[in-house]
Amino acid sequence: MTDAQKLVSVIIPIYKAEKYLPMCVDSVLNQTYQNLEVILVDDGSPDNCPAICDEYAQKDKRIRAIHQKNAGLSMARNAGLDICTGDYITFVDSDDALHIDFVARLLAACEDNSAEIAIADFKKAAVAEHLPKIAAPLENKPVRVVDGHEANMMLYRRPEWVRMITAWGKLYRRKVFACERFPIIKLHEDEALVYKLLYHCQKVALVDELLYFYTDNPDSMMANRFKPERMTMIEILDERLAFYRENGETGDLIRFTQNRQFMFAAAYYRQTLHYAPKELPPSAAQTPVANLPGADEVGISGGQKTRIDLYYAAAAAVSQATVSGAVKTAKNTFPRAGTIRPPFSSVRVQGKRSPDISPQGETRI
Repeated sequence: MTDAQKLVSVIIPIYKAEKYLPMCVDSVLNQTYQNLEVILVDDGSPDNCPAICDEYAQKDKRIRAIHQKNAGLSMARNAGLDICTGDYITFVDSDDALHIDFVARLLAACEDNSAEIAIADFKKAAVAEHLPKIAAPLENKPVRVVDGHEANMMLYRRPEWVRMITAWGKLYRRKVFACERFPIIKLHEDEALVYKLLYHCQKVALVDELLYFYTDNPDSMMANRFKPERMTMIEILDERLAFYRENGETGDLIRFTQNRQFMFAAAYYRQTLHYAPKELPPSAAQTPVANLPGADEVGISGGQKTRIDLYYAAAAAVSQATVSGAVKTAKNTFPRAGTIRPPFSSVRVQGKRSPDISPQGETRI
């Protein structure tokens, strides 16, 4: 079967994106590679998105529009996965856009290198900056090929870790999702799944061209700097540690994941103190902080203060004076992280930013 015969399914989950949706869908329909199946999943959007989806479906026979009650991004993507028929699958967020050669380049990278997943580079910008670049000439850089283990190592390396962990910006062979679906969680669903997909690959093709344009949308879910739900990332990293261990990993992937877990906890702890201590979910504030291991070192005592969970107490040490104090408290508080070490040359101390922690705790993913 030639490349021209391969059907590519493009799944676009949609919610409150009427301002951006035409740009997104047009960038898909205008691909130089035209053998596409476009699935628009209206996730109960209360704006004009349902009508826009139906209008596009009437104009182009390659488009299928489905409507469901609002169930979240994971359910919307899974709904698309359940009905798509393509040999390859890609996801596009409804406020983003593709370069006209996105599908062609990633498909060629998969086919030429027998790769299960191909990954594009991306650019984060406002919509006005996207449009002139959608058809810009490319540099024809050579494709890099790594295995699944190395792809997981790249999850912990700047600047590539963001494009490695997102569901968007990739082309997947259909078999990658044969037994996998996105977990039903509100945030970090990409972090909970994509590492597994990459790990099981024999080959991952890296296309170092700006082919995906991510919209810097102030209304997006991840634009809000503080959300208690982001603490799910701690549990996700717990699951990742278990996965690595089940697959025989004992080295850097374990250590890097423990370090990431600790630094996430530190970032969320600082956000909690700064933004919204009163907004913490009631179920997360039961045990007095003074009863936690390391609480004395952290400088938190009993009284009215309660904890979000175990990780906040450990993370509090990062806001104190020394790296050694943070690591000591982390060892006490993370039973599984006895070998944890400071992953970077400095940590955030009294409001100063560590070089590898964003103030949001995470870039949008």
